[in-house]
Amino acid sequence: MMKKVIKIAIINSLFVLLLSTQAMAFKLPFFGDKDKVVTESVDEEKKKKEEEKAEKERKKQEEAEEKKKKKEEEKKQKEEEKNKDKKYLAAETTISYSAGEEDNWAYGNQRKEFPSNKPCYVRVGSTALYDKFFGDSEEISVTYKITGFKNTKVTLSDGNADIVSEDKESIVFSKKLIANKKKKAREEVVIFRYQPSQKPETIQIEVIYGDSVKSSYDKKSTIYFK
Repeated sequence: MMKKVIKIAIINSLFVLLLSTQAMAFKLPFFGDKDKVVTESVDEEKKKKEEEKAEKERKKQEEAEEKKKKKEEEKKQKEEEKNKDKKYLAAETTISYSAGEEDNWAYGNQRKEFPSNKPCYVRVGSTALYDKFFGDSEEISVTYKITGFKNTKVTLSDGNADIVSEDKESIVFSKKLIANKKKKAREEVVIFRYQPSQKPETIQIEVIYGDSVKSSYDKKSTIYFK
């Protein structure tokens, strides 16, 4: 009987030893590696929560952007609907240049390069037009915006226009036009003088009409001092 009890005790000890060895080999939480496994479990849970939070933030941002985009589209659609039946005046614009030499004061719109040691004159002609159904004697504004003149002095040489604003980046002039029928329409002319300081430079002029004229009638022109 005693031998049988001893034999069972030995078998149990061997079984426990075997389980301990397997637990260490596979890092079961019941033997030896409990703290490490618990830490890894906490880290995984924390990482999972952070990922869920990031996903919620991403979805929230996407929804906000989508809402903003939809709002802008609705605003644009309302604006287009509002202007669908709106009638516009027409305008004709000519921009031409002259080097201002005594033997040749002719203006042309093909020449784009001018010497940087001589003045250049810019002639801008604007004509506001209306048809028999719309715009009789309507007054419209026209703006002349000149940019790129870091080394060039810009002045109004001829014509009537008021300076609206002036800084290091741009100088803006403005005047009023009266719309007229094509046969009776008169071209309003202003002439600007560019006086370069012998340095290469690019200068642009924009002719921008008021709201009653379609933006497609606005015009830009650029020249280069070399």
